[in-house]
Amino acid sequence: MPSDLDELSPYTVLDSVSNIEFNKCDVTSGDTISLKGNGDVVVILNDNDKDIRYSESFPFAFDVNTVFDNKWIINDVNKLQFNTSNFYN
Repeated sequence: MPSDLDELSPYTVLDSVSNIEFNKCDVTSGDTISLKGNGDVVVILNDNDKDIRYSESFPFAFDVNTVFDNKWIINDVNKLQFNTSNFYN
């Protein structure tokens, strides 16, 4: 779990990823493809002391290098940034 999301609650669970948009797609070398874009992630936030559980959605940006070998494999994560600022307001 990325630390930006993990610190939101004592028990943060990744629920889903959606609205993926690719802003840039480059073949960098051989089978390696550089993908940049953004999307939304939904997490379930749990507070064990008060037995409170609810979901929140956060936008994120990514920059990854991937290859395709019968399935997509992410080789390098250059950037994975979650915008959780609205959670604290």
